[in-house]
Order: sequence, then structure tokens, then C-alpha cells
Amino acid sequence: MLPLWEQDRPGDREPHDVLALARTALHDAGEADHARAQAGRLWARTDNITQLAGEPARAMVGYACAKAVNVALYDEEFGADDPDGDRDRDAARVDTAFMAAAASAGGLPEQTFTDTEARRGFWRWWLGAARELG
Repeated sequence: MLPLWEQDRPGDREPHDVLALARTALHDAGEADHARAQAGRLWARTDNITQLAGEPARAMVGYACAKAVNVALYDEEFGADDPDGDRDRDAARVDTAFMAAAASAGGLPEQTFTDTEARRGFWRWWLGAARELG
């Protein structure tokens, strides 16, 4: 996922730094406030990039990295009573992995121009990583 960000923003390490903070916050509760602040900064910057560039799929990389901090610190809430699922939610409420898969594919699953194989590749990687952790 990070290579997508790097293609558009060579040398921009902010998502890398935020992901590193997510890992640190998992093991050091004293870093939680700093991690949240940096994630919020990346989130706001990603909002600006999305509005200026009009390329929300690639920008989802920034959102997913920022959300990784929240996932490291809190459980994600899923609305089981929401029949439309993640597709009609704003970015703040979308599942982090769903957002990363959309970024990998270049858009949401229902959009015809997206790369289905790239999305499947993301989910294969994600499931494999989860299996290794278990």
C-alpha cells in the first residue's frame, strides 16, 4: 500500500512515520497521545490532498495509515445494523482494511475501473498476515 503513496509523493515519509508510531503505541501507552496527534495531522493532510488532487483511491493510503493508529489503540466499531456496510460511510467510519484494499485496487469494489486482482492480492496478503499472527 505504501508504494502507491510513494508513486505520487516521492520522499514523503509521513505515512511510514505514522505506522511506526502505531507500532510504538501498541507497546508504550505513553506514546498514545503523540501517535494520535500525528495520525490526526496525516488525516487532515490526506483530506486536503483528496480535495486538491481529486484522487480519493490513492489518498486512502493516508487515511488507512492514520486509522492504523486508532486500531492499535482502540477496537474498531462495526455497525452490524448498517445494511449498506462500509461503502456509504465517510472515511472516518470505514474499516481500515477495506480502505487499504480500495487504495490497492484504485477504487471501491463497485466501481468498474478498479483493479480486481490488486484488491484480491491485498486480501490474500492480509489473510496470510493474520494467519501468521494466529
